[in-house]
Amino acid sequence: FVASLCMGKMTHLDTHGESGSDNIRSYLKMNKMFFSSLNLDILGKIYFRSHPHSTSPYYVENSLDDKIVFKDFINNFQYVDNRRSIKAEKLMRNSKIIIVNYFSTGWLQALFSGTPVIVLWNSSAYRLNKNYKNFFEELEKVHIVHRDPKNAAKFLTKIIKDPLIWWNSSKTQKAVKNFLGKNFIHEKNLRNLLIKSSRSNKFYFEKEKY
Repeated sequence: FVASLCMGKMTHLDTHGESGSDNIRSYLKMNKMFFSSLNLDILGKIYFRSHPHSTSPYYVENSLDDKIVFKDFINNFQYVDNRRSIKAEKLMRNSKIIIVNYFSTGWLQALFSGTPVIVLWNSSAYRLNKNYKNFFEELEKVHIVHRDPKNAAKFLTKIIKDPLIWWNSSKTQKAVKNFLGKNFIHEKNLRNLLIKSSRSNKFYFEKEKY
């Protein structure tokens, strides 16, 4: 589980979707609904990865501690990792499934990693421009992106025994390839960076596409 960071600042001073009182409240609600919908067996298998800024002295006065944000669940997790010396992508390689609760570098690394991934979308904080209202539609249809945290928990419970059955299905893989191909493959440098940090070069694209 790769977590974001709640920043108690005015939203126009920070780019995190979890900044400002309204967004923090919706973020807290989303996470509580997700974890409270999982049984203790699954909670006990979670390797929790803190945001890299969670222990930074530059943010400590303005950010909420993970022990506050996840206070009802954090003691049930298998391990809580806030080491800044260990890159998140290294931890992703050893994961059975990756869950990310915000939109930033981590969810793209996860999507490109070849490891099954679920993204919790706090749509109250991360609002799409009307011209891009269907941006995540294909990923939502195959249960990668979830607006409803309870449904995300229900889906995780359903696939937890073997997430690869879902992830490697032709429907899911087609959605992943289409999304990455439409939005990121034209940026060759970004593509190479994500491939470098991934577990394997799982996705292949025609040369003329980029």
